[in-house]
Amino acid sequence: MTEKLTIFSTIEDLKNASDEVLKNDIDAVGRDVVLEYILELRRNVQQNQLGPPIICPAAPTLPELPISPSNSRNSSALNPSNSRNSSAAERQAARAKSSRNQIKFTACFKNCTKSAVDLIWKNYDGEEELIRHNFQPGDTYSACTYLTHPYIAKDSATQNLRSFLYDSTTSVVFEGLNFGVPQCAVVTVSICEMDLKQEEPELPEPSCSKQDMEEEKLASKSKSHNGLKSFTAQFKNTTSSNVDLIWKDYNGREVVVRQDIKPDVTHGECTFFTHPFIARDSATQRLRSFNYNSTTSVVFEGNSFGVKKGGKTVSVSIC
Repeated sequence: MTEKLTIFSTIEDLKNASDEVLKNDIDAVGRDVVLEYILELRRNVQQNQLGPPIICPAAPTLPELPISPSNSRNSSALNPSNSRNSSAAERQAARAKSSRNQIKFTACFKNCTKSAVDLIWKNYDGEEELIRHNFQPGDTYSACTYLTHPYIAKDSATQNLRSFLYDSTTSVVFEGLNFGVPQCAVVTVSICEMDLKQEEPELPEPSCSKQDMEEEKLASKSKSHNGLKSFTAQFKNTTSSNVDLIWKDYNGREVVVRQDIKPDVTHGECTFFTHPFIARDSATQRLRSFNYNSTTSVVFEGNSFGVKKGGKTVSVSIC
């Protein structure tokens, strides 16, 4: 049986926690998870969005059993992102996953196709969770959700992807933030037909220059270190295409923080001076660079970019 972390509703609760409680939490799920949980609390306090307490995930039970494709919609064998022959739409759907957010809205999904569809939520691990099965043509289904929770839709019979349409924006992944949904709004989202054969042609595989190789090497070496000083970075996408913002964790692994940031859109992130970030083009996955105060690099870290201590907010361009 697994143990869950102690629930801290406020920063004050966290300050009053005994060393023994925190040690038990660290032993249960690891230092990285506890630090990320504390960071999440700080984000909520900064944004004045502290609502219901956030419960950290339970510690995994080891050893893990292999997943049978018949029991999981997200088996690696069925994951389109692992196939070079999969379409761009399938890869976009496979990459989508939820991130924590306290801002709610209501989406009224209407099936505008000629066949039944399955409405699916992509959870915090990027796994598919079926919300509505055999959603009939012309029917409407309302869901109270969060701005950073993505959804996909598939034909119930063929499991081919369907697209979403809201306010002239169309995509195979519906997420309130990327579709420009206002806070606390009630919006109608259409589920539409989509012929994967008529999608835009795949982009050619980009050639890898010596500079690209050096930048990838620099990005791969970066990883987070423990730090107590925090600040807020406002990342603005100044490129002409969507980008993915990625945090390099304590083991140097890439953790997607924000996916498909559109051109001219800004994403705020409360982070530490010793936590590095990279950015990739959402379609080609080529590295993009950061610019702050005349410093440019493919890896952004508060310390190396000379961000001043004091918890201030800085604006960082993704170029």
